[in-house]
Amino acid sequence: MRPHFFLLFLLFPLLATAQRQQHAFRVEQHAGIRKQYLCFTYEHSIRRAAVSFSIGGGEKMGWDEQHLSDGEMPSYKSKLLVNNSKTLKAYPFVLPSNSYLEGTKTTYRGVLARLGYAYYLSANNVDRRLSGLYIGADLTGMQMFEHQTLFYHNRRGDFDTEVDGENKYYVVGFAIHTGIQWFPYQGRLGIHAKIAHPFYFPFNEEFNMSSPYVGNSWEGSLGICLRIKA
Repeated sequence: MRPHFFLLFLLFPLLATAQRQQHAFRVEQHAGIRKQYLCFTYEHSIRRAAVSFSIGGGEKMGWDEQHLSDGEMPSYKSKLLVNNSKTLKAYPFVLPSNSYLEGTKTTYRGVLARLGYAYYLSANNVDRRLSGLYIGADLTGMQMFEHQTLFYHNRRGDFDTEVDGENKYYVVGFAIHTGIQWFPYQGRLGIHAKIAHPFYFPFNEEFNMSSPYVGNSWEGSLGICLRIKA
């Protein structure tokens, strides 16, 4: 047997497998409690499993607002929520006595990149790859810009001021998820829906404990997808 025929014989299973793989492109809108962002995703099948890469973000990815009135001052829990939401190190030039942090208002913008893995439960043949119910996990990295306004109030009512500023930091997230991808139109154009439970960890000296990108919370996404057979 000639060498090039022998090499082709060895590579044939890999080439055949590659020809049976499928690709999908998605546009997804993600949303959760006080957060939302858009993602563009490429997904590649590996037998019944798939790997994906996403990029996304936006100018209005999330928001948080905490407020403390005079009547709530004795409440330790209410004061703690406001104080733990403060991330700026800036203060007014002059802060009279009997003044306190009355509230914070925070908005988030940024960009993200995400690597994902999914296992399709019913993709037991070529035509059903990237289709049906799936379970999986993903890893996310974000560059976050946090704009915050601090509101200071004096109990005598003769002093009120605001302080504005912005923080820039990175966030790492890990999530488990489950979803469904369905292609009702000629097996190519489809709908994608997913629910995920991520955990976010910000790399910042001070972070807002009430931020939608701190700790764990639920997220959902809905999108449209295009599948291309190799």
